[in-house]
Amino acid sequence: MRKLRARFGSQPNRPGLIYANGSWFVPSKVFRGAPIFGRLRPFVSERSAAEQLWRALRIPPPSITDCVDVLNEIAQATSDDQDEILVNTYVYLEQQLPRASTRELTRLRGLPLWNGSVWQADRPIYVIAHGETAQALSSHVAVWDLPVAPAAVPRLIAATNATLLAEDDFNPVVLEGAFVPGATLERHFEAAVDLLRDWLARRDPKLFGALSMPWEKLARAQIAIDPQLQIELRLNRRMPVSVAAQAHLMRTPLAFYFADSEAPGEADAGGRVIARLFTEGDRDKLALAWSDSWHKAAKGERGAVTLVQDRADGGALDSLFEQAKGTTPITRRAKAKQAHEAPKTRTAAEPSLPVRRLKRIEDLSEKIVDVAAENNEIAAKQSRRRGLRDDVPVGKRIGESRPAPQSAPLAYSAEEKEDLALKILQSAINGDSAELRDYHHLRGIGADALDKLGRYFEIKASFGEIPDDVTLLGNQVERALREGNKFSLAVVAGLEEGYDTVVKIFPNPLRTLKPKPNTSVTLTGITECKALTVRFPPPGSGLTAPEVSVEVKAGEKGTV
Repeated sequence: MRKLRARFGSQPNRPGLIYANGSWFVPSKVFRGAPIFGRLRPFVSERSAAEQLWRALRIPPPSITDCVDVLNEIAQATSDDQDEILVNTYVYLEQQLPRASTRELTRLRGLPLWNGSVWQADRPIYVIAHGETAQALSSHVAVWDLPVAPAAVPRLIAATNATLLAEDDFNPVVLEGAFVPGATLERHFEAAVDLLRDWLARRDPKLFGALSMPWEKLARAQIAIDPQLQIELRLNRRMPVSVAAQAHLMRTPLAFYFADSEAPGEADAGGRVIARLFTEGDRDKLALAWSDSWHKAAKGERGAVTLVQDRADGGALDSLFEQAKGTTPITRRAKAKQAHEAPKTRTAAEPSLPVRRLKRIEDLSEKIVDVAAENNEIAAKQSRRRGLRDDVPVGKRIGESRPAPQSAPLAYSAEEKEDLALKILQSAINGDSAELRDYHHLRGIGADALDKLGRYFEIKASFGEIPDDVTLLGNQVERALREGNKFSLAVVAGLEEGYDTVVKIFPNPLRTLKPKPNTSVTLTGITECKALTVRFPPPGSGLTAPEVSVEVKAGEKGTV
């Protein structure tokens, strides 16, 4: 073996017999393994037919010291294949660092790092995962232009004494009210989480279990939309630095910030911040899977996994139903005699002008309670019937109770309309005056009424048919976001004579109704989404108020 090594050039003044990179080398000048140094150093392959010969000649793989020497050489003179060498060398160093000596670690602390313009040996220098943020921040602080993902070389970042900046090191800077347009995307976001959860559970159980929080918490995250979204970095003894951003994540409390409504579905924006919530696994795979889930959710697809939030919304609806179907009677009040001016004398040919009048709360003594599911179907089963009435009411002649034309004069004020809507809601949920308090005359509450259980009710009143769209203003949206299932939207319709009186109550309306993007939040689907529905039959109609139990069919997600 000694003669063999001598013949291959291990002795002075003898030419080498190993051909690599177009030249002849002695064994001490050649490395064994993948050619991570490119043309800067010669390599022989471990997988060649001559592998046993290379081992016999004691040709070593590169050491950490060899890597540092090559990186210092690159810092002195730019190489054409610099990026390829840097990527391969950094990845190789990451694998070798667990076996590094103290001397090797000392050399790594002063390793020159490229900051986008020069090689920098002094510290501090920062590492940022997202390329756009790193580029924007590089004009304010020194940022290592790392050619590989920081998640792939965490040991190398620590060994070079670079500082890794995580999402939590930045604070979002958004306009007041950014959560208002973001609330319109929360149902879409929840559906996308559902689809991602289902996809990972079926295809990658290990990645499915790597989420750093419960899936239900992720589905309930808040969303903010601000076209001027910026993130602010505060460093010790430095002025805070703000840069523009497309997406940002805050873990406490859990919230996602986006520059526009398209960013949540982009792999490099929404997918990137979602992937950061996973403790391990392929983040590029997660980002692409999230983007695919977002676009599928936009088409109406849903996962097979039922989220806890669905059951929580159903529980709020069931609670209201049990309260509303109670039998608390409405106290009838004697009609107060009102002083009227003497009517003007009309001729026989002079027609009587119609007047639009509000109903009296005393006339709404009977009610029918049910829960309307999707497509406006009644998802309820009634208990035993009470049978036919023994008395036969007089009834009304055909043609009575027709609504007055909308052009007819009003016989009531806006305050009277609001007061009647509040009384009808109070009757619908069986709350007496001590239980339901009126707040519609106060500003800054974000709701019209509050009951003794601390549940907020925002009332939208309609004189005629029930509308399909209602609009929540800024304070109302903020209250709805803050209270969740303790905030309900009550749509009261048919306040005028000639219309059917109907009350629809939607717990947590930002999730149960379909939002339309706007400067405020417009919720649509009043006529078709699931809600507690209370109908007040007109007097003399012969309808009674049956006792009702409920079985709500929750679309594709089973039966609650």
